[in-house]
Amino acid sequence: MMYSTKEAAHVLQVSPTTIKRWASHFQNRFSKDELGHYVFEEGDMENLAIIKKQLEMKLSLSQIVLPDADPVPQQSKAEPVYAGQASGSRVAPVTQMTAPYGEIEKRLRYVESKLSEKADDIVCLQLLEHRRELEELSRTVKQLTQHMEEVACSLSDLNKQSEALAYQHKPAKRRRLLASLFQF
Repeated sequence: MMYSTKEAAHVLQVSPTTIKRWASHFQNRFSKDELGHYVFEEGDMENLAIIKKQLEMKLSLSQIVLPDADPVPQQSKAEPVYAGQASGSRVAPVTQMTAPYGEIEKRLRYVESKLSEKADDIVCLQLLEHRRELEELSRTVKQLTQHMEEVACSLSDLNKQSEALAYQHKPAKRRRLLASLFQF
């Protein structure tokens, strides 16, 4: 079976960019199709799994040792050897290597759901706080409006009083003027 870069990344639970980086580092180990895209066979998938395992063991790409690519008869196929591993020990197939990740993925989803719930709770609390602030601002605006109306009424009363006073004084001046013109 042939795997594309995306499919290989999915099987190994890494990004396609990571697969491309590994394949380009070991150029002579992985083949490309006629369009220049990497394609991976089962043996290539085992090599990619070896690379992943050795990187998890904190080795750099330049320190990774892949098994020889020489064809070996089917009956006595040599198992790949990891750096720091005895040559007689068995290597886990790709499916067995990815099995523990199912539990990790399950836990990760649980943590993500809890995080989402917490985020929702925080948003609700923030909305309630904003609502309280808006209600307080609304009360303050109403109080200011009432105060402004009271001030406007006071000013209106003062204007009426000053007009009344001004009106009372003017006719008195006219009478005197008229009285001085027509004195008998």
